[in-house]
Amino acid sequence: MRISVALAAYNGERYIEAQLRSLLEQTRRPDEVIVCDDASTDGTCAVVERFIADNACAGWQLVRRERNVGYHRNFLDAVARATGDVICLCDQDDVWLPDRIRRCEEVLTAHPELDGMMVGYGVIDAQGREIPTPAGVRFVPERLDGTLVRHAPVDFIGCSFTRGFSMAFRARIRPVFAGQPDTGRLLGHDWLIACAASLCGGFACLNEKLALYRSHGENFSIAGAGKRRMIDVQRRLQAVQMCLDAHEALRAWSDGLPHADAAFRLALERHIAFERRRLRFLRGKNPARWLALGAYLGEYRRFYRTWGGALTIWVGDLMYTYRPARRKEDGR
Repeated sequence: MRISVALAAYNGERYIEAQLRSLLEQTRRPDEVIVCDDASTDGTCAVVERFIADNACAGWQLVRRERNVGYHRNFLDAVARATGDVICLCDQDDVWLPDRIRRCEEVLTAHPELDGMMVGYGVIDAQGREIPTPAGVRFVPERLDGTLVRHAPVDFIGCSFTRGFSMAFRARIRPVFAGQPDTGRLLGHDWLIACAASLCGGFACLNEKLALYRSHGENFSIAGAGKRRMIDVQRRLQAVQMCLDAHEALRAWSDGLPHADAAFRLALERHIAFERRRLRFLRGKNPARWLALGAYLGEYRRFYRTWGGALTIWVGDLMYTYRPARRKEDGR
């Protein structure tokens, strides 16, 4: 089994060397590492080039873009360039523990039916110190007992609880998601790949801490996107529309895949109907429509997988809808 690492980089000179070193120090080294830089304006490329040269990293390559294409396309391009049988996604600012690749290889060898998996992880701060999970960083695994838990395709409807840096998947599923449009910050490329894996052979989570997610306030993540972008109804509308578009696309490209069964189809149609109702309320600002959305708390619950989260987002829809628009002179 050949294993590739697909790393997307952008202005990551501060942390990327620590990530590269954690790849080099794997007990099962990758056969190939592809770093796609999305037109960084800092010294990211210089750091990567120096690291590859200083450590004689055979099979490692840097792809430099002249024009920024965004993280979605940059990641999928790195994936498309990979030649391994298994591809591990990698962010520029995290750290992999030494057995991350070896354990993924063992699981995928023992379970040839699986097309994708993720591993457990902890959280570190900007200085690399392990810390409790900060507020706003969601879906950090609490169960780290070494068990392997399978996730059905329906688990991914409405929710991106995977993190790309923790994922590995078989290259054979690339044709399923290749060419799909940008799914937006709230879902992302990792959601797209997890959906494809679960709908093909299956997707599982290995509850073993094998990586460290770096939380430093500048992460390009769901939590960060929420803080930066969900500040008024127009941006909330954009986010809901992108989620709706992603699920409608999922309905089309999942047709005929092995695990796209009747239960999955029914759940997907219900969620699409729910997102359309949300859009009608956000656009029309009819409070009766917001009250009617209370019947869909189960769909709201999909976003953060808790009833408390469901209520927060439902009430948030109301608050954002009637929140006064910020004036430009506010400087925010």
